[in-house]
This record gives sequence, structure tokens and C-alpha cells, in this order.
Amino acid sequence: MATTAITLMMNVQGMALMTGQDLDTNRELKVAGVVNLLMGLGGGILSFHSMNKSLLAYKMGGRSRLATLVGAAVFVLLPMLAAPLLTYFPKPILGGLLLYLGLSLLLEWVYRAWSTLSKLDYGIVQSIWLVSGMFGFLQGLALGWGWAVVLLCLRGDRWQRVKSDA
Repeated sequence: MATTAITLMMNVQGMALMTGQDLDTNRELKVAGVVNLLMGLGGGILSFHSMNKSLLAYKMGGRSRLATLVGAAVFVLLPMLAAPLLTYFPKPILGGLLLYLGLSLLLEWVYRAWSTLSKLDYGIVQSIWLVSGMFGFLQGLALGWGWAVVLLCLRGDRWQRVKSDA
């Protein structure tokens, strides 16, 4: 469950960066918690925000909850009403959609990030995706967490201290 909470926070922050909007992480955690409680009551599995699906909907112009409702309706109704038609859906379209999404994320974090991140941060981002590509996602995630801890220790003295009034 801790992995779900951590991944949720990373996805929410990633979506906030990609869309340029401020998202309330606390609210998103509460919503995901309620959804997971309901899923548990219904025998479902843990779930959380999907960055790639949310980003795809955002890039396709979905700026309201209507995109989510239409997606849910298609997910529920299509297998019930038109299951035989799914075999005729061209798989290259799905592959192209996945390729587009992956390349757009790569363009954002390899090319565009150069002008917005410090040299150290840019190097860290590049090392994470290279390690992920060469050794696996979990290894890249571990490297990212390691870098985050090191940077927290190095840059922590720059933050304002929280003072107690008590």
C-alpha cells in the first residue's frame, strides 16, 4: 500500500508538471484512498492515478471530467455490447498511440528540460531514464530515489525551518 501512495504522489506531481497546473496532492491522496476502500469492498485491487492515460487525455483535449466518464462508459459497455468487433480493431493504431505518448515524454524530459533544469538536475533525469532503459524500471526508480535522498541532504539547509509557536 505504501508503494501505491508513493507512486500516486509521483504521478500527481508528474501530471502537474506536464499540464502546468497546480494539483492538490492531499486531495488526490484522499480521493484515491476512498476509491481504494470502495474497491476493497467490491473485491478489487489497489489503484491510483495513471499518468500516461491522464496525459494522453489531456493532450487529446480532455480538460473536464467528461473525458473520464466517456472512457469509463466505453470500458464498461464495449465488451458487453460489441466484443466480437474488438478483434477487428487495428493493433498498429494502439501501438502508434503508445509510441506517440512515449516519444512526447522523451522529448519533454530530454530536449525541453535542458533549458528549464539546472545542469545537476538535468544530469539526474538523464541518468534515471538511461538506467531504466538499460537495466529496468525498478532500477531507474531506485536510482531516482537515491538521488532524491542525496539532494534532500545537500539542499535541505537552504529551506526555511518550520518554527513552533508552542
